[in-house]
Amino acid sequence: MDIYITAQITGFLGYIFLTSAPNLKSQEKIIQMDILACFFLCLQWIMLEQPTLIILNALNLSISLFCLNTNKQTITQRSVMVICLVGCVALISVSKGTIIDILCVFSFLLIVTAKLSNNIIIFRNFSIMAGSVFVICGIIVASLPTILFNALFMLLHLRKTHDTGSYLLRTQSRNKKLVCTS
Repeated sequence: MDIYITAQITGFLGYIFLTSAPNLKSQEKIIQMDILACFFLCLQWIMLEQPTLIILNALNLSISLFCLNTNKQTITQRSVMVICLVGCVALISVSKGTIIDILCVFSFLLIVTAKLSNNIIIFRNFSIMAGSVFVICGIIVASLPTILFNALFMLLHLRKTHDTGSYLLRTQSRNKKLVCTS
């Protein structure tokens, strides 16, 4: 029982980092916070002996580190795509054919797509989609923390996407007014 409680506390720390990430403004800072979240979530799943979720979080951690330490050039994207393919094969190889395993592969692809984007709005939109897949997983396994934290993660990204989109629209309309008046 001690390992179970330790795993839950470790997972809770991971979810705290995960839900605080959308409040950050830059994609780089969000990815840094995601690295911390993945580390703690990976530890949680190691303690709970869940191979699919261990691999998912370890792959997410490695992709985050790779995307953070390189600028998104073509070579980098190719390397990440190789990691993505290897990751999908690894996830499928430990899969037991359950819907959760299929959703893990799908969410992993959404996470990789988000991290490869150069646009913060696209990054946030793919993060919202990945969060929604995890909410579905939480509903399937009746895990209230998974549902709540991922729903909060989605809502925070959604709020920031709306704020960023509104800011861009205001900036564009101001620039048009400046062009028209001069």
